[in-house]
Amino acid sequence: MSGSQQTPKGGAAATNAGKKPDHRTGKNGYPVGLPDPLPGHSSLGAPPLVNDAQLMRDLCLDWTEGQVAEFQASIPVYRLEALDVANVYPPKEVWAFEKPAMVHEVEGYLKMKEVAGHKKPKPVHVLDMSRFKIIGPNENAVFYDDKGIVGVVIRDFLPILELVDHFDSLAAKHISMSRDIRKLDCGKIVQFGYTCGNDRSPTFGWCHNLLSVKHSEEEKRLHNHALMSAHTLIWNICQKKVPAEIMEAYGKVLAGGPVMDWNMEGRPIDAPISLHVGGQDHEIFGLALGPPQGICSTMYARYCHKENDYEAAPYVTSLTTSRTDDPTLGGSFYFAMHGIMVVPTANTLCIHNARQHHGTTGHDIDWQNWKASTGEGSVTHRGFSFCIPGKLPPLYAKFQKARAGEPATDVAGRNTVERGAEETDDEAEDEMEV
Repeated sequence: MSGSQQTPKGGAAATNAGKKPDHRTGKNGYPVGLPDPLPGHSSLGAPPLVNDAQLMRDLCLDWTEGQVAEFQASIPVYRLEALDVANVYPPKEVWAFEKPAMVHEVEGYLKMKEVAGHKKPKPVHVLDMSRFKIIGPNENAVFYDDKGIVGVVIRDFLPILELVDHFDSLAAKHISMSRDIRKLDCGKIVQFGYTCGNDRSPTFGWCHNLLSVKHSEEEKRLHNHALMSAHTLIWNICQKKVPAEIMEAYGKVLAGGPVMDWNMEGRPIDAPISLHVGGQDHEIFGLALGPPQGICSTMYARYCHKENDYEAAPYVTSLTTSRTDDPTLGGSFYFAMHGIMVVPTANTLCIHNARQHHGTTGHDIDWQNWKASTGEGSVTHRGFSFCIPGKLPPLYAKFQKARAGEPATDVAGRNTVERGAEETDDEAEDEMEV
């Protein structure tokens, strides 16, 4: 890695000097801007390597069009016939389990959550596994039906295993720090980045979901910078490995904004992502920013369903960062309209069309002793996800008008810029699955 450019201490974070704090973030939100100093810019040791050529090669970020085409051509393609909506399997609005023993473990847990949320408990269904084509732990796949691309599975997605472990630790930390947005489902799912608010008062803004008000401003900046770095790197590797049809669907929406940045335009133009690989701090400049809404989740599962709020970019992208190495423990993602089930493994990227019926099977775990706050239990299944909810772009347009001096209000007539996005509804946030 010799010969790489190095930045002076303080780096891009120096562009934040003299900025006043943005009080819209609130006590349970993130402050605007980057940490100062950035990771690796302490007074001790050498400064980070910048856009290191070897690291860029290792991460596939320097792939040529030919290398991209070669990789994507290596993924097996399946042409599928979609089931009629009335005949999806498992049936709509039921919890799916891979074996009878799992039902006993989780049924009481689900009913407790649903009753607490004043919801009628949904039925459970033990799957006939012979009705699925199983995508095994070492198999890649791209699925098409007569309407276009249905989904993608890419194993060994992150080329550097050290980053898989690092991103998994980051996801675990964010899950423990943040509020669950889908309390009626199995597991825990938490958000970062931009939010649509909730159905009662939809609002564009940076999500405010920290459970504690005791984190210092600098701790929050460092944590947020780490999330943005992971999210941005995953997005840029997707640009090399994921079929163009999916990336173009995302890109059409992102061209009009918003994208994931460092909190309400707090990101300087020359801000890098920060990584620590092989005992060396690195910074990478010039990467494209990804979709505006991110998720970390653990042990998450949901009944068979579809989402309607994905008109522009219907795809949800998920990267599993850790998974107990036993395929019989549940947590398998399924494409209900196409009879496909994906065996969950660490470092797997899975993309699905949220407007088609899908879900995740329940995990085989002692839910009574599962620690909901941290996601700790006898089984590990954790990761990152991102998508673009259909209602987010128009809310962003309203925000832009307000910033330009034109009043923009939510459905309750309150000013969206002053309110930010301080509350989220357990069932109003848009769904992603790992």
